[in-house]
Amino acid sequence: MASESPSSPFAMRLKQARLLRGLSLRDLSEKMQNAVSHVSLAKYEQGQIKPSGEILAKLCSALTVPPEFFYRPQRVSVDNVSFRKRKSFDEKATSALLEAVRSQLENYLEAEEIVGDQVKFKNELNFPKEADTKAARTLAQEVRDNWGLGEQPIPSLVELLEKKGIRVIEIDEPSKNFDGCQIEGFNAIAVGKRGECPVTRKRFTIAHEFGHVVLNGWGKKLGLTEKDLEKIVNPFASEFLMPSSALHTYFGKARTSITMQELIEVKRRFGMSISGIVYALHDIGIVGDNAFKRFQMYTVNSWRKDGVVNEPEDAAVNALYSEEPRRFQRIVLRGISEGNISLSRGAGLLGTEVSALRKEAIPIVE
Repeated sequence: MASESPSSPFAMRLKQARLLRGLSLRDLSEKMQNAVSHVSLAKYEQGQIKPSGEILAKLCSALTVPPEFFYRPQRVSVDNVSFRKRKSFDEKATSALLEAVRSQLENYLEAEEIVGDQVKFKNELNFPKEADTKAARTLAQEVRDNWGLGEQPIPSLVELLEKKGIRVIEIDEPSKNFDGCQIEGFNAIAVGKRGECPVTRKRFTIAHEFGHVVLNGWGKKLGLTEKDLEKIVNPFASEFLMPSSALHTYFGKARTSITMQELIEVKRRFGMSISGIVYALHDIGIVGDNAFKRFQMYTVNSWRKDGVVNEPEDAAVNALYSEEPRRFQRIVLRGISEGNISLSRGAGLLGTEVSALRKEAIPIVE
């Protein structure tokens, strides 16, 4: 059999498809009824040998991908993608997640290229020479000023970021233990599809990963560790969603106590969790250390059940905000309606069935 380079499209795509489905080499061999050994599969992935046409067909069936999948060049690297992992997130789950991120982002880029719809994000901030929480909040406010947001809340964070050139993809990770990550070099963020989570958490995750897009380059120049970077990304996300000036308007300059009704009003207004609001109030000096510690120790713990925090008014705020990425689907549907993307390719890009997509792609205006 002929050999290939380990960096050839086939070798890389085979490994990608296997990891995406959470299969070991032995698992894949068994799924193919041992038509090929795990040793030979390893050689395929290393580019040492190529499969016959018969084995290729069996690979396609076992991995549920079309033959052309294996020969598309990879254009997205996930080597620099990092995210906070829970204890239950093992190596196999991590590999599957990263390949899901790679696959969806590659599809997104392909659709943009075909349709010719690309929006470039401009990161033109005045980065200071030192990094701290105050600098992070100042940079977030600069973004808000540049985008004309003032003190107003952001009704749809995803829609705003997509308009400004940030690619947002949603990953349906089986264990529901993935919050989000940013994909370096592509102005892209991925967020976990977790319907049981309050929208306030999803909004903060999106703002947090956007913070990484904006601040990572600055942090690297300053030599910040990953831990130090996290310390400035959180206040950036907080300020971007809910500016300090608005908090001063609502709560004044300093408070010894705050009522639940006040916090609920701001939660509804800005789509931020009560915990996130109190964190911000403490960070900008409106609430002191002792009050903040008591809130964390008694109030937040009283909301915690089976490791999950359920705050007051979560359901009401969920009904007010929707954070669902739409741009990628719109681009694909436009490509289909204009004849630039076939129905079958569109289904492949969106990860859906042709029959389901056919109903959505019926032209109404011709």
